[in-house]
Amino acid sequence: METFFERQMKKIFEFVIGGTRGGPMRLRIMEELAKKSRNTNELSKILGIDYKTTEYHIRILKENGLVTGANSGYGTKLSISPFFKSWGKAHKIWRNNKK
Repeated sequence: METFFERQMKKIFEFVIGGTRGGPMRLRIMEELAKKSRNTNELSKILGIDYKTTEYHIRILKENGLVTGANSGYGTKLSISPFFKSWGKAHKIWRNNKK
């Protein structure tokens, strides 16, 4: 049986990742941040996308509480938010429900 927290994570994932065309890229960004904290420039180079596109996706992830940064200036190291440290579990739940 799912907990309340798991249901909420699933809803957010469905909205931010599953419900939009940009979802797959946001998922890739989160996968990279799960490996290591990075800044927007590093992410854009790793993912092979434009800096402004990366910046846009990060803003969406931040607004929905999935990603956090130490400050809000250029070069800010981003990471998975503490609230979603268990995002791997949420991702697994979300992926299983998409099959």
